[in-house]
Amino acid sequence: MSESGIRLPDASRLDVALDRLVTSGRLTADQATAVRGEFASTADVLGSPPAAERLRTGSALPAPTWRVILPEVGGYVGAAFVAAAAAVLVGPHWETLSRAAQVLLFAVPAALLIGAGVLIARNAPGGWNPHAGSVAAGRRRVVAVLLTVGAGLGAAATGVAVGEDATDRAIFTAAAVLLIGAYLFCRSALIQLAALVAVALGTLSWTAWWAQERWGMSNPSVAIGLALGVVAAGWAAATMAGWFDERRLGTMGAYTVGFVAAEILAVGSESGLVATAGYLALTGLAVSGFVGYVRTRFVGHLIVGVVALATVVPQAVLDYTGGAFGAGGALLLVGLSIVGASLIGFRVRRR
Repeated sequence: MSESGIRLPDASRLDVALDRLVTSGRLTADQATAVRGEFASTADVLGSPPAAERLRTGSALPAPTWRVILPEVGGYVGAAFVAAAAAVLVGPHWETLSRAAQVLLFAVPAALLIGAGVLIARNAPGGWNPHAGSVAAGRRRVVAVLLTVGAGLGAAATGVAVGEDATDRAIFTAAAVLLIGAYLFCRSALIQLAALVAVALGTLSWTAWWAQERWGMSNPSVAIGLALGVVAAGWAAATMAGWFDERRLGTMGAYTVGFVAAEILAVGSESGLVATAGYLALTGLAVSGFVGYVRTRFVGHLIVGVVALATVVPQAVLDYTGGAFGAGGALLLVGLSIVGASLIGFRVRRR
């Protein structure tokens, strides 16, 4: 019991608990380090008599001062103005600019924003850590926004530089590379989500181009669905291996890409075999969602299981019956599937 009347957690017990969680795989070593850092900083706050008294009496901690808030807001506003300025300059006089000027129009703001993000990170008190816990959350958010916007502008510069024939592939590839590098520097949910979108779109773009230009396929849906399925499996494996600090976001991102891949296989091809593979993939997502919820109690798994099950049943029935149920029957099937999936979800959650 401290002098202020607050009973502080035992640091040794915290270490034992964190070691058990790391050993069981429910936490990564980096996450455990972040918890220890946050615990140490919380202990320092509680050691301050005014703060301890406020917590003991139930009153809230003081709100951040304007001196703390303004730099963060300024970072967001500055990044928004830079991106808006680049968009405005692209407008009426774009065609009159040379190729080099067009590239610099995106490359210079990109370099400035990325450089500003790196400088803000390097000036963090106590040094910069890519993982959360040792650096103020506001500073980390500003760095993440600056790096994300800078990566977008850098990708646009790359797309302009390569020309119209490969613009989309160049933009998505450059964005994926820059955002993955940004995530290694600053572990952030925003950057991870942006990186996943860039990787998925880049995979789609490259696969469609390769299927049509190299293989002569008139309908690249099968190739795109398989490629996105590989991305989803890879992202899920990386999340399970602890490559991402935001494991739940990584899990939901992998589920989303996998759902899109399965839908493309189910409805994008005229082959019944391919459609069956898509329906099986959707069924696998539903089973994975329910099993994942039972094991982890993460509601995201349950949502995926319900959505996938409510999608695959009416689609498969309508496809294999050739639409014999008509519009009314289709609506009835969809409704019954959603209700059934909801009942299964509630049953799993109850158990």
